[in-house]
Amino acid sequence: LDLRMPHIDGISLLRSLREQTSPREFVPILVLTADAQKETLKGALTAGANDFLTKPLDIDEVVLRVRNLLAIRLSHETLKRTNVALARTLRERMRSDQEETDSREDRTAAMRTMIAAGPTMVFQPVVELATRRVVGVEALSRFDAGGPPDHWFAEATALGLGAELELAAVSAALEQ
Repeated sequence: LDLRMPHIDGISLLRSLREQTSPREFVPILVLTADAQKETLKGALTAGANDFLTKPLDIDEVVLRVRNLLAIRLSHETLKRTNVALARTLRERMRSDQEETDSREDRTAAMRTMIAAGPTMVFQPVVELATRRVVGVEALSRFDAGGPPDHWFAEATALGLGAELELAAVSAALEQ
């Protein structure tokens, strides 16, 4: 962008361009001018220029600065795409976490109901082989929900209710 143009002031055009550009967009603007005053440089950069060169121009320097601005733009676009992907991943993760939380709450409520009902106890005799005399019994838990007891004890432990289920089993065994 040249600052001295017919019919429009370069700084005014620069401000207008920046007002019309979304803050999420990066449109690189390189100011080219013969005015080397410090105030002109400050004014252009304050108005939104990304870089500033004074005439006479060195073609190599112009090409290098344009290359740098385009590299920044490419990085900006890449960052935007990455942010969109990260936001999508975060939303999916939050949804998954909420589903897991809901599932855990449902499982915890079901486990509390199972603990309150208590397991059904069955007893297996412990026999002294030499005399075939019953010397004790082993209390075994069974659950109305079915499935092996070790599954329910593992589930209770995973939910932080392992001790409560163990105590319910001991209480049920002692009652019988």
